[in-house]
Amino acid sequence: MRDCAKENEVTDRGVRIFYFPALETYYKTSVLFTRAIYAKARYYDIIHIHSLFQFTTLVTCYLARKAGRRYVMSPLGQLDPYLLKRHALRKKIYIEAIERSNLEHAHSVHCTSPLEMEWCKSLSEKINCSVIPLGIDLDEYRASVSLEEFWSICPEARSKKVVLFMGRITFKKGLDILVDGYARLASEKKDVHLVIAGPDNEGYGKVIQERIQKLGMVRKVTIIGMLEKLHKVAAMKSCAVFVLPSYSENFGLAPIEAMACGAPIVISDRVGIHNEVTKYNAGIVTQCDKDSVYRALRLIIDDDVRAKEMAKAGKAMVFAHYDMDSMADKMIAMYAEGRYQ
Repeated sequence: MRDCAKENEVTDRGVRIFYFPALETYYKTSVLFTRAIYAKARYYDIIHIHSLFQFTTLVTCYLARKAGRRYVMSPLGQLDPYLLKRHALRKKIYIEAIERSNLEHAHSVHCTSPLEMEWCKSLSEKINCSVIPLGIDLDEYRASVSLEEFWSICPEARSKKVVLFMGRITFKKGLDILVDGYARLASEKKDVHLVIAGPDNEGYGKVIQERIQKLGMVRKVTIIGMLEKLHKVAAMKSCAVFVLPSYSENFGLAPIEAMACGAPIVISDRVGIHNEVTKYNAGIVTQCDKDSVYRALRLIIDDDVRAKEMAKAGKAMVFAHYDMDSMADKMIAMYAEGRYQ
C-alpha cells in the first residue's frame, strides 16, 4: 500500500501491481484493500503474505482461510527475539490473539535461514516451515567491473584498505559496534578507511556521524548514500573486508553479495547465515561487541593469506548455494508441496 486517493494499478516488467490508500497510522488500515482481497482471494491458487503485525496480514490470512485458499507467510525477521523486545507487551498480546494462529494455518512459512526457523518453532511446533535462502543473480557478480566506478564517488578510499559496510543506516545493523571497533583499528593502522554505504531513512546517520566526530575519525570514515549496480559491485570488489555486525538479521543478503565479489567478510553471530559462513570458513563470525569486531578486522587486515583463503571459500559457497534461479525452483516446490527443507 502507498499514499493514493484510490486503488491504482500499474504494470512493472509484466507484473500487475495494485496500490491502495491507507490510513496514516502504524497499522495502515485500508477499506479498499479489504474489499479487494474479499473479492479476489478465491480466484488464486496460493497467496503469499509478507510481514507480520500488519493490517494487511490480518485481513489476508482471514479472508484466504474463509475462501478456502492456501497461503504462505514470510516473517521477514520480525520474530527475532531481539526485535520482539520492542513493544514487547503489545507484540505478545498480538501473537497470542492473532499471529500464532495465522502462522499455524499457513500452507508454509518461508524462513530464509535455519535461525529464522528456530524463531518460528519457538512460537509453535505446529508451524510448517520451509527454509529457502534468498538468491542473487550470479551473472551480475561474474562481470568484470572497473574499481574506478567506486573511486570516482569515493576518492578517499583510493589506495586504502577499505572496511565496507553496506545496508540500511539503522541501529539494528550494529553500526555503533562497527564504528567503535574500527576506531581502535584506525588508531593502529594508517592505511585503512571505513566506508558506510546505504539509505538513511530513519535519520540514524546523524547519530553515527556524531559518534565518528567524537572519536576523531572524520578523515578516516566516509558515509555515502545507497549504491546501485556497478557502483555497488565495484565497492564490494575493492574492499579489503566487508562487515555486518548486526544485532538482528534473519538472513544477510549483503554479505552474500560481498562474498560473490570475492571479499572476506566479518558478521555477527546474530546474522542468519553465520553457521554457513563458519562451516565453509568463508569469513569471521563475531559476537556483538566492539572488541570482537576489532579483532576480526585486525586479523583480516594483517593476514593477507588467510583473507584470500576466506574470500575464495566464500565465493565458492555463494556460487554453489545461492543462485537466484535455484532459489526460485525451491520456492515453486514449496508452493506446490507446502514444505521445502
